[in-house]
Amino acid sequence: VNLHATQGLLTPLPSKQWVSNQQVLWSGSINGLNRIPLAVAKQRLRPEIALHFRKISTLKRQLELQHLPADQSIQLDYDERQFRLQLAGFASIDISNLRFQMRLFGQQEQWGPVTEQPQFDLYNLPIGQHLIQVRWLWPDLSPSAQMLQLQLEILPPWWRTQLAYMGYSLTLLFLLLLFYHDWRSRRRIKAQHLAELQ
Repeated sequence: VNLHATQGLLTPLPSKQWVSNQQVLWSGSINGLNRIPLAVAKQRLRPEIALHFRKISTLKRQLELQHLPADQSIQLDYDERQFRLQLAGFASIDISNLRFQMRLFGQQEQWGPVTEQPQFDLYNLPIGQHLIQVRWLWPDLSPSAQMLQLQLEILPPWWRTQLAYMGYSLTLLFLLLLFYHDWRSRRRIKAQHLAELQ
């Protein structure tokens, strides 16, 4: 494959590229030898990168995210609030040269710490909707213009679901009715007792 300035050149240079006299970059391939002015080579475009969310791993299960529509929200149970989010994809450079950052949009203004691995461990997210944003940094640590986003919902525990609250309401109503019935029975018995005394 012949290399051109518009396709970008790798850094550090692959074994089949040599710099000569600090002015020219020679690149060998099966199609021949390319001679590129070093000034042009330094003006290369950013390499091509296509990353996506690969999967979420919780203690209970693993969710594959590769074919997930972009607008679909992932639902996790309350006891799955501790999970690992992994990225996957391809790049025209060695992905190990990239760095990654994450933030919870709306909850964190600043990006999180830079990590070398394309994965993030999250702990004890609160109940509700979350928007996870991930960006990568180039080898010079400048941030990418692109960003990955994932909609995530942490479901409430069973004792805080609507069904549980309905059960609480019915139980309270039953207890109130039971108290009212007991109060009326005591009142009736007391009234009968007073009538007998007269």
